[in-house]
Amino acid sequence: MSEGPLERLEAWLLWLLVTGISWPLGLVIAFVAATRAGQMLPRTAGLALGIAIGGAVVGLAQWLILDLEVRGIGSWMLASAIGWTIGLTAAAPVAGMTHLLIGKAVSGALGGCVFGLAQWMALHHSMKQRNQWLAFMVAGWTVSLTLGMTLLGNAGSPVPNSSLLNLALAGAVGWLLIGMLAILVIVLLLPRLEKKDTESDVKWWPPL
Repeated sequence: MSEGPLERLEAWLLWLLVTGISWPLGLVIAFVAATRAGQMLPRTAGLALGIAIGGAVVGLAQWLILDLEVRGIGSWMLASAIGWTIGLTAAAPVAGMTHLLIGKAVSGALGGCVFGLAQWMALHHSMKQRNQWLAFMVAGWTVSLTLGMTLLGNAGSPVPNSSLLNLALAGAVGWLLIGMLAILVIVLLLPRLEKKDTESDVKWWPPL
């Protein structure tokens, strides 16, 4: 049985929610890991290791909750760790070049493309939404980083610079807001959509 519009909406809202929650969690773990590693490694190496661990946490949360068809959990977490690190590294210089909104959007799109492509390669080729995953990752990074950098920049935070942790913080803020929006849509809107669509009893999501 093919998925209907409501099921697809549920799936992508869940994706937004999981990613929106795992980004801040990954950032906290990345910061702690970078601080610990920085005591034993050069600062740049410690920062890169911390960011990579944070990316692996994001990937693990996605895999556990979304039940993804991946080539293997090890390859998925490795792809997420490498993609998060390289994605933020690629996006940071672009974000620091200008305070204009377009610069923030381009940096987010670039980071999302790198991260999404890394995960795309780790997804099983039979997954129907494989290409959509990449497109949504680019869109999600673009919106979250643009939103996060704009909010933190307006608050006087030195986010638009070359610091990976500052850029990750902006992404965490943006993704958290997107995740909160996904919760509101899931709780408030989906039951109404299902009632309107099926003319049956309202079924709350997720099922109890």
